[in-house]
Amino acid sequence: CLQKNLCEGEKLYVSWSIPPSINPENYKIILSIIYGNLEEDSLIFSLKQRRGAFNVPLVGDRFMEKKGFFSYKADIVDDKEVVINSWQHIMWIKIIKL
Repeated sequence: CLQKNLCEGEKLYVSWSIPPSINPENYKIILSIIYGNLEEDSLIFSLKQRRGAFNVPLVGDRFMEKKGFFSYKADIVDDKEVVINSWQHIMWIKIIKL
């Protein structure tokens, strides 16, 4: 890379596998992210297949601004937002805003 800050970054990889008894089209993944600067973000990914993966890149100026990923949590939810499965990073916390 010619400019150092354009090449620096991280990627968060998420993969899933759903049993054959469940129709994946009725579910989605809600990915909650806490960045190094303690800002929070939520991304929603509709499931189309029983198995799959995606990544969330954080590179360049955005990486520098957000100070990388701090922690994350992924919930698989149904169409009524009921969590059927969840996974979280060991450093996951609920930020209390005052």
